[in-house]
Amino acid sequence: MNIWLAGAGIAILQTLIGNIIVFYNYPSLLLLHVLVAIVLLAITSYGYFKVKLPVEKRILAGNIGLIVITGALGYLYTGVFSCSHLIRYIIVKLYQIISNILYCPQVDLV
Repeated sequence: MNIWLAGAGIAILQTLIGNIIVFYNYPSLLLLHVLVAIVLLAITSYGYFKVKLPVEKRILAGNIGLIVITGALGYLYTGVFSCSHLIRYIIVKLYQIISNILYCPQVDLV
């Protein structure tokens, strides 16, 4: 199972909820935001010990680090932080896609 891919999908949901909280001023979603972060941390931590490929381990280790760092910095709760968080997320995901293309072994479909 691609647990790292499930973690990436939940990370997108986490980013969307966080941006809705900041840009549309819905602080009532904060509890949901925290719960999704806890689920995301649990999935990525579990996946880190289950996957074998170094690329997937690197992706999950990066996600764990980002969850911990952004969770600690989440107390800033400003629009500037949210924009930088979104930009950072996009850059990290692009890097992960490029590294998967460059470092994954080629599979013969024939």
